[in-house]
Amino acid sequence: MRQYTLHKILGIAALVLLMVSCEPLPNQGLTKTHDVTGEYLDIRVMTFKSQKSLQKYLTKNKMTFTEVDGLAQWAHPKNDLTKVNRCEIYVVEPKSVKDEDVMGTWGHELAHCIYGSFHK
Repeated sequence: MRQYTLHKILGIAALVLLMVSCEPLPNQGLTKTHDVTGEYLDIRVMTFKSQKSLQKYLTKNKMTFTEVDGLAQWAHPKNDLTKVNRCEIYVVEPKSVKDEDVMGTWGHELAHCIYGSFHK
């Protein structure tokens, strides 16, 4: 009976340790190259029927040579890299309102328009 209890306690302890170790790291924030929050911004969205057609367009136009889910490009006014006056977003058209991966990419690319480069 004691061995069963010991195994049960060790099992619970292992489960608790696993749950604690899987907690997400605290949000480290964004490293922004610019921030145009609250400013007027001209945004153009180019949609594609498939990931393949998006990638083909981006590669053909030398916008990226790596596979991406979407892309945002912004234009700065002359001599001021802290400001943005235009942004173009290239994404796949969502299949439905529940197409969470594609909709998430839309939001991610919009964040690039507002905050710039925040990841490698």
